[in-house]
Amino acid sequence: MSEKKPLFLLVDDDDFVLSIFTDLCDDEGYNYVTAENGVEAINLLKEHEIDVIISDFNMPKMNGIELLEEVRELGNLFPFILITGFGDKETYIKAHRLGVFDIIEKPFQHENLLSVWQNAVQTSLVMRENLDDLLKYFPNKTDDLEAMKSLQQIAKLKALAKKS
Repeated sequence: MSEKKPLFLLVDDDDFVLSIFTDLCDDEGYNYVTAENGVEAINLLKEHEIDVIISDFNMPKMNGIELLEEVRELGNLFPFILITGFGDKETYIKAHRLGVFDIIEKPFQHENLLSVWQNAVQTSLVMRENLDDLLKYFPNKTDDLEAMKSLQQIAKLKALAKKS
């Protein structure tokens, strides 16, 4: 099995922060696509097989929590990391109920950010391997898609039950 490089979706309306993210991806050998807001991010998510999502909280058109909700509604359960300078207790609780992988507060340290990213990549790889193994048991693509939807709904319910 050839090792596929993880694909990150980087979402931030601040060009400087986005450049920090892209530089870190370049340094670590991660592939990435970028979006300036949640609406662009959703379109990219539909076009690409994303492994990890890193998103700012405070953005125009759709904030990070709204993006996380939309991502989960689309059935993507892969790691979602929220970056915020405006965190409050309600935001943290809602993000965790939606299955956020981690929340990083600004200003952040590169070492901390990189550590969280590496953990997210490992989690994503394990999730993808498990999904690939499960899909071997389904005879055709139609069944695969329906099975994936069912499995993702079960996983989503389990995650919500754990958070409660």
